[in-house]
Amino acid sequence: MKIKAFSDNHGYLPSIEEIGECDVLCICGDIFPLQEQRDYYGSLSWYLGIFYPWVQSLKCKKVIMIAGNHDFFLEHLHEKFVNKPDDISSKIYSYRIEWTREIPQVKELLEPKKDSKLIYLIDREVEIEGIKFYGTPYIQDLSRWAFYLDNESLKDKFNEIPSNTDVLLTHQPPTLNNCGLVKQPHTFNYLNDYGSQILTDVITEKKNIKWVLSGHVHSGEHIPKKINNTNVVNVSIKDEDYKVKYNIFEFEL
Repeated sequence: MKIKAFSDNHGYLPSIEEIGECDVLCICGDIFPLQEQRDYYGSLSWYLGIFYPWVQSLKCKKVIMIAGNHDFFLEHLHEKFVNKPDDISSKIYSYRIEWTREIPQVKELLEPKKDSKLIYLIDREVEIEGIKFYGTPYIQDLSRWAFYLDNESLKDKFNEIPSNTDVLLTHQPPTLNNCGLVKQPHTFNYLNDYGSQILTDVITEKKNIKWVLSGHVHSGEHIPKKINNTNVVNVSIKDEDYKVKYNIFEFEL
C-alpha cells in the first residue's frame, strides 16, 4: 500500500499533481486557514466550498484526516453544550451545531459510509485493505487551543490506542529525534520541545505500532526515526513562518 502524508497546511492545499497517486493520503491536523480558524461560518464555507471538493478531486483512493489545535471548527462539532432555560446564546449555538451536522458533506465526515473517500478519525480506527489506521488529535500545554487535554486525560486517551495499530495519526509528536523541537530565531531565539513524553511512553509500551505520523511542530526533524520497532516522523509541510517548506512524506506498507 502506498501511503502519503502531510500536516499543518493551514489552508494550503497541495495540487493534484504534487500529491499524485496513492492508496491513502493521511492529513495530521491544522487543516483550516489561519484567517478562518476562529470564524465558524468562514471555516464551514472553506470546508464545503474548497476543502471537500479538493479531496474528491485527488487521485488517492482514501483520504484520512485528524484535527489539530487550530481546527476549532472540528472541535465545535464534537462539543456538548448544556442549554440553560435563560441562556439564549447557548441555545443558538447548539442549534447551529445541530444544523451543521445535517449538511451532507459534514454528516459524511462524522458518519462516513463504506464508500466515503474522506475519513475523519477521532479516537477511532479504520481498516483499509488489511491496514489498521487510528487517529487521535489531542495536545497538551496549550489550554486555549482546540483539542487540549490535561496530562491525565491525555494519558487516558492515548492509552485507548490499540496495540495492533499499523498507522497512528496524532497531531502532537512524541519526544523523539527532535520531532517536537521548535527553533524560533525570529521571535525568541531558543529551542523548545513541544513533543509529548506521554505519547512517547504509550508508543514504547504498545510496542507493535508500525508508524506514527504527526505534525504540530513546523520546524521539528522530518526524518523518520524509531521507538523500538515503531517508525516516527513529523509530516508538517510549513515552517515557523507558515511558508511551505517540506515535501509530502511517502512510504509503503
